[in-house]
Amino acid sequence: MLNYLHDRGFDPRQALSGEQIVLPSSLHSLILSRIDQLVESQRTLLKVASVIGRLFRVAVIWGVQQSADRTNFERDLSGLIAQDLIIPEAPEPELAYLFRHVVTQEVAYESLPFATRAALHERIGIFIEQSNADRMDQAIDLLAFHYDRSNNSAKRLRYLLRAGEVAQAEFANLAAIDYFRRALLLLDARAPERSDVLLRLGGVLELVGRRDEAAECYDEALTLAEDRDEALTLARCRMAIGELARKGGQYDAASRQLISARDGFAALYDRANLAQAINLLGTLAAQQGDFAVAEQLYAESLGIRRELADLNGVSNALNNLGILARYRGDYQRARELQEESLAMRRLSGNRWGIAASLSNLGNVLTDLGELAEARERLEEALLIAREIGDRWQIANFLNNLANVARDLGDYQVAAATYAESMSISHELNDRWSLAYVLEDTAVLWALRGDGRRTLTLVGVAAILRERINAPLSAVEQAKLDRRIEPVRVLLSELEQARAFGNGLLLALEDAIELARDAQAVGS
Repeated sequence: MLNYLHDRGFDPRQALSGEQIVLPSSLHSLILSRIDQLVESQRTLLKVASVIGRLFRVAVIWGVQQSADRTNFERDLSGLIAQDLIIPEAPEPELAYLFRHVVTQEVAYESLPFATRAALHERIGIFIEQSNADRMDQAIDLLAFHYDRSNNSAKRLRYLLRAGEVAQAEFANLAAIDYFRRALLLLDARAPERSDVLLRLGGVLELVGRRDEAAECYDEALTLAEDRDEALTLARCRMAIGELARKGGQYDAASRQLISARDGFAALYDRANLAQAINLLGTLAAQQGDFAVAEQLYAESLGIRRELADLNGVSNALNNLGILARYRGDYQRARELQEESLAMRRLSGNRWGIAASLSNLGNVLTDLGELAEARERLEEALLIAREIGDRWQIANFLNNLANVARDLGDYQVAAATYAESMSISHELNDRWSLAYVLEDTAVLWALRGDGRRTLTLVGVAAILRERINAPLSAVEQAKLDRRIEPVRVLLSELEQARAFGNGLLLALEDAIELARDAQAVGS
């Protein structure tokens, strides 16, 4: 307001009467009136700058306004600084300025006609393309921003898709979801690219735990692929749907979809996708306790991936073979496989895979009693999982860390960590993971001497496993039995049967509350 008065020659130290000046009625009109007082070239420069953003580089404006005289251009910049509308932000060679107030930038931008705005966004996009021809991905967010506000439909779609792919690769999940959703708005219902975008969007939604939305994307992509009789896309959709079903404990549906995907890839001689489908079938077999079949499938997948020199694929197969070795109690072999897998994943920079290998290695170290190193590995795994936003990984890694805290005697930390793990797994409807965390919490209750609660939770986990056909391995079952035996023998056979039976009948929500009660009990 003082600047407004100053622009009109009024001295703020002297009293003003209502007849002397009409003050603007709003902040918007106040700023607009100040902009209107600028000379034409200054107004134009300010409005072009507003299209770039609150922070704008001089090189971009100069590139867009190439017809301007450099001396006049610099004089206009100085005038805007003198008017207190912009301030210097960065010196040469990246000379940049900042709108002193974000509202000034917003008002200047909104004062432009829509067609003018769209044209300027496109001109800025062209300049960014030309200036970043050899490093386009570094400017991809800016390109997507400006072209999405232009009338150039082809480049809007092109850069939204590419920005989504880059964001997905960098685990900028919310940005990726936004880019893919905006790209879908530009695609006709039967556009050939639509299925691929839906699969990508579904993958990000699945990662962040929005599984129902992911399922909708996969189902739409499948319908489109069926309508167009696209064999490759059809197989990819079935693999995604099958894997999502596996994570939800729907093993029969998962098996049908994954077998169909495997056969589809085999018919197309798509070896890379075939190896992945076989690998997922191996994981499905492992979760159902069929370790011989799982090992055969993992070995088959590993062979194909070695033929293809697929470093990530090989490390994935080694990781899974390491999990099988642990299920069988061969902890030394499991450790060797996980360490080999981890080294390969670090070499390739596969952050999701690094987290998975660290967690699996941490589990083996826990089994071997090397708890300090186990905790170090698991904490690193959890940190990465939180950074990339994978809800499933976070839940499982929390459970594994709670086991270490429990075995170190830190029962309060263990209980709180189990509770967080349970909440996420329940939210994801991941009954396989819930069974494990309930059993691990049961062991915590056993260490606290509460046999009834221990056996009740074991009963809940048992009925969960029965419903999804996911039994513990013989080694895991023996380990669980051994750890709860000290409190089991404190109860009569009738008391044991009654507590276990209560677990078989207990609603899952009530069982989770019962398990969470461990958090409130002192160590």
